[in-house]
Amino acid sequence: MVIGIIHKIVNWGIKKNIKPLITCFLIFGLPVYFIISIYLLLRSNNINANQNEIFFLYTAISWVWIGAISIWYYDKKLVVNFISNIQPLLKNKESCNFVPDSIKKYRKMIMVPWVTVVIVAYLLSMDYMVNRLAFSGFLDLFHFLFMLVIVIMAALTGIGFCGVINTFVLIYKVYKHCDLVVDPYNIDELGGLSIFGHLTIRTTMLFSTGALCVPILIIISRALNPAFSIGIYSLIGIFSLFILLSFIAPNYLVYKKAKIEKDEGLVMLNDKLRFLSQQILYKDTDTRVLLLYNDLRNYYQDLKNTSLFPFNTKIFISLISSVIFPAVMIFVEKTISKFAG
Repeated sequence: MVIGIIHKIVNWGIKKNIKPLITCFLIFGLPVYFIISIYLLLRSNNINANQNEIFFLYTAISWVWIGAISIWYYDKKLVVNFISNIQPLLKNKESCNFVPDSIKKYRKMIMVPWVTVVIVAYLLSMDYMVNRLAFSGFLDLFHFLFMLVIVIMAALTGIGFCGVINTFVLIYKVYKHCDLVVDPYNIDELGGLSIFGHLTIRTTMLFSTGALCVPILIIISRALNPAFSIGIYSLIGIFSLFILLSFIAPNYLVYKKAKIEKDEGLVMLNDKLRFLSQQILYKDTDTRVLLLYNDLRNYYQDLKNTSLFPFNTKIFISLISSVIFPAVMIFVEKTISKFAG
């Protein structure tokens, strides 16, 4: 339902010649900013939160519209382009009927528990909301508006988890059911495998944007009970590890599959070279056989030297940036809090 709404709104914007990023900001971001700003103005005399807390609150809720555009981009650009671009690499296209949303029927199993956990965590933070943000209590109108924003964010982050899993499932299908062409002369100099690297790194980067919520989580946990900070830091560490695994796990499958295809190709070429060498050695052969032998020998060497890791330096740098992004947000929070304090 949430994904369908996002798609319809962005498609409406496209028909009006509005860029998807701007559409998501105007429809999903601006109303949330407006609600938070009105609340802060109305209760400015009672709010005890520091400026850095307000800043990081805005940073966190920015993920409402960033999450929306990320979901649209993943569904309508990233996965669609992957399915289209992978076709030349498939030997058995008839066995590889890709479904863009491979885990649609399992999404509720992921979403419902996750959204529930987030809502419970929000309710447990009511002391912070009352003491620092001047909520009058559970029945406060703005409490329900805040909860609505939290539910939306929980749904969007849940969809983000589903996107990571969907990417893995897509590549697992390639590993399990498809035969790949490893082309040593592909322009990407990676045997044509870079499309896997692009899919996984973009999925990883989109997922890592959830780290925008890290500073406010640290602030809330510290305000409620300093002991809670240990748990938050542990969760952030797990989040960083998951970001790394979201890239490594699918690309390991690509490497294994490509190695099988490469080894089979090398064996086949070696047999052909051995046969031709016997012809050249014991029989009279024309120039065409010698040229074929040289071509096959060169192809054999080029295939043998082809890297099977589907990523280059640029992708690797993007991976490192995504993995350390939560740590960067921790550093930013500490720096600004120290400066503001």
